[in-house]
Amino acid sequence: RSDATGLVKRIYDDFKTVLGVGAVNLLLRHFATIPGCLDWVWAEWRPLYASGAMAAAAEEAFREVTLPDPGLGPDDVPTGPFGQGTADEAVRHILDFYGRSNPVNLVGLHYLLARLDGDGATLETGAGGGNGPASETAGPGRALPALIDPATLDPDTRAAIDRLQARATGPGGPMPSIYRHLAHWPALIRRLDAAPGAGTLDETLRQAARALDRRAADLARHLAAGPGPRKVAAVEARPRSSGIWIRPPAGDARARFLAFAAPFPVTIARMAILARALRAALFRAD
Repeated sequence: RSDATGLVKRIYDDFKTVLGVGAVNLLLRHFATIPGCLDWVWAEWRPLYASGAMAAAAEEAFREVTLPDPGLGPDDVPTGPFGQGTADEAVRHILDFYGRSNPVNLVGLHYLLARLDGDGATLETGAGGGNGPASETAGPGRALPALIDPATLDPDTRAAIDRLQARATGPGGPMPSIYRHLAHWPALIRRLDAAPGAGTLDETLRQAARALDRRAADLARHLAAGPGPRKVAAVEARPRSSGIWIRPPAGDARARFLAFAAPFPVTIARMAILARALRAALFRAD
């Protein structure tokens, strides 16, 4: 948020510096709504983003994933002008963004779950950048299109998005942002909903997502157990001058964190695979 102040603004600014992006991702913005959660999350994540370890683990998790066939092809790519460029460029960047950032978010959430019962970590911001993936931009300096409000869509497209959402997250689940970004092109949404073999796609996507989720969780636990600047014997052993010591959220904050973080990884896994499958199907010549 542009009105963030104090420690929240400091963390947001540091996130943008470390990742080399222009905005803060949705996960951090959600954690900022839970007292005492945002600073712990960033204390845990920062060394992994800055070193590239989080991005490397995300790609390793994806290494053996077989992408399902979404039943679309290059003829389904929208054309014509869009914003400062063209529609096909915008769609490609949206899919690249989700295909790159969602696997990192998946590993990151599992990492936090593995570290929730740990001693905590030191929050040291402003120590330089890193080489993590783009967050709210689909590349340095290139912003994603605005999210479409589903209520503004025509009835057929809204119904298609509702079906896609239900198939991705279950009835009443959260609406994946990728559909709200792709809703700039209603024909693409309706085509994805009605693609031949949609039921097969749903099942293969679920199977692939479960495998990706398990692999990401294993890699995250390995990262959480490994040595690094976040691992210390005791709080008192850390020099006070080296940063602010942050303990994991407790009580109601812990419950709120778990309510969000525990069930969410499988949805992220599904959307990561879908983004990469759509990218491969729509832009086969790339």
